[in-house]
Amino acid sequence: FTQYDQIEAIQVIDNNKQVSYINNILKVQKDGKYGLINLDGKELQSCQYDEIYSLQGVQDVVKVQKDGKYGLINSEGKEIVAIQYADIQPLKENNTSNFIIKNESEKYGIISNNNQVVLDTNYEQIKNVYTSNYYVVKKDNKEILVKKDGTEIALDNVDEITGILKKEDGGIIFTKDGKYGVMNLSNETIIDPMYEDLRETKTGIFIAKLNGKYGIIDEQKNEKLGFLYQNINYYEKADLYIGEDESFTNTVIDNNFEVKQTGILVDIDEDKGYLELRQNDEYNYYNFKFETRKASEIFTNHTLFLSKKDGKFGFVDKAGNVVVDYIYDDATEQNDYGYAGIKKDGKWGSIDEKGNVVQEPTYDLEEYLKIDFVGRWHYGKDL
Repeated sequence: FTQYDQIEAIQVIDNNKQVSYINNILKVQKDGKYGLINLDGKELQSCQYDEIYSLQGVQDVVKVQKDGKYGLINSEGKEIVAIQYADIQPLKENNTSNFIIKNESEKYGIISNNNQVVLDTNYEQIKNVYTSNYYVVKKDNKEILVKKDGTEIALDNVDEITGILKKEDGGIIFTKDGKYGVMNLSNETIIDPMYEDLRETKTGIFIAKLNGKYGIIDEQKNEKLGFLYQNINYYEKADLYIGEDESFTNTVIDNNFEVKQTGILVDIDEDKGYLELRQNDEYNYYNFKFETRKASEIFTNHTLFLSKKDGKFGFVDKAGNVVVDYIYDDATEQNDYGYAGIKKDGKWGSIDEKGNVVQEPTYDLEEYLKIDFVGRWHYGKDL
């Protein structure tokens, strides 16, 4: 690509500050202007733009600037939003269907990825709170709902709208004087604003916080799960709730609000369909029906598998043959890069996919949230 003055991959940073790259396009520069090519060098957009930016948490779409105006181009090089706006931002991470646009009068609207205006630029703010039919906007310094067809719904006695109910025309989650409640679209309060936090997980089911502890309630304020936890997270694909107490012990709760397992949650992978728990100083795997699974059944590409004998950890191969002797006080399962963490005499190190020591146990990682190595490198304290 020597015909260009500069060439670079396009970074995408999400809300958790994790960095990824747009897979199949490169940003190029020639004579002070920017364009796009694919990985084979085919020109997708000529070097005509003043700048090209990624959008936070959005893959396969870039923002381009030309003569002080902004538009959008997808990873195939097609202009999907005309270059005519004062700014463009994503409506939400991983959403490539609709985007927030701003005009020269500092008013906001929404446009689709086929250049169709969904909401006119009439609003002082558009929040990242929406459903397929409703959006939360600010007009005349007050938050309101607006339907996709432009119908505006003003709701009384509301400080802030923090969520829209999943049930069509169901209502909103709102705050009043710092407390959370639920209101329907007729301005009738369904759940009084008495909670310190409130998030809908499934239709009519809410994770709520009361007196500093989290539980689960329904739309009638019936307690489905007592207020016992420091935090509760819902995993939609797995249809599971994970509670955490003061000692960082996790409780796994099914969709009938029954406790199924307890332990330290090491990992949950909704795509592979498993969760890993540390229980009684051992690592156990379960599918989402809470059936026990072996690591070799889940990690089919791994070469080593964690094993414990007489209180010490080692590693075996798929056939169960010992590859790394049982000499470690603790260890982690091999990760997708082929490395595993090993602990001895209070210190952590790493081995590779053949069981060779890459890093002698030297690191003190007792206060780290997760132990995970790539070669001699390991996760930072705050991940």
